[in-house]
Amino acid sequence: MPPPRSRRPPGSERPAARGGAPRAALAAALAALLAAAAAPAHAQVYSWRDSQTGQLRISTVPPPWLRAGGATAAGPKVNVIKDGKVVPPERIGPGGTVLELEPPPPGGVDGARAAAAQAAASVPELIGRRGALHAQLVADALRLGPTSANQAFFEKLDAYLAVLEQLDAADPAGAAARRGERDLEIQRVKANIERVLRDPAQRADFQGEATRWLSRKSDLTAQRIVRCLRDGFC
Repeated sequence: MPPPRSRRPPGSERPAARGGAPRAALAAALAALLAAAAAPAHAQVYSWRDSQTGQLRISTVPPPWLRAGGATAAGPKVNVIKDGKVVPPERIGPGGTVLELEPPPPGGVDGARAAAAQAAASVPELIGRRGALHAQLVADALRLGPTSANQAFFEKLDAYLAVLEQLDAADPAGAAARRGERDLEIQRVKANIERVLRDPAQRADFQGEATRWLSRKSDLTAQRIVRCLRDGFC
């Protein structure tokens, strides 16, 4: 015969399981992570507790209050998960979008200062290279006509434009003034091109090489310069 069950005194309740709230939070996080794993690649998953029912809501669409005001909007706290990771609140922007962070410069702040100092030190060298390449362009423009000379001219033009881009990156403050200098330098090159390419056949060959060069370039400044040299409209 089994022993009689012990009865609790009236008013005595079984103590609640410890850690109920942490377990609920953990369950919510696991559910959100599972939903994120099932979502398409790069999808964002939003999870929050319904303020009326207390039920966990999970969606790939941000709730209305998050869409209206971002992470600081009034309403239940929303966890945003992207690529399997919980996104910090400071990276949640308007509309519930995740703000992408720029990678820190190598070496942190000190590394950024060193890079800036190195860039500033390279400016005189780049200015010298620009001058040398411009002189070569002016000279090469007088030798245009044969296909090989045309190709060599555009190779030099490539190098000249690359140095200008490096200069603007190293010394942004001087970019506006250099644009005026560049336009004058291109006009000198253009004058020599017009002096040499008087023969229609030679001009057609040069224009064909310029068109092929343009087809490989997406930079608008480079395209404008080459159209100026090719067509004569600057």
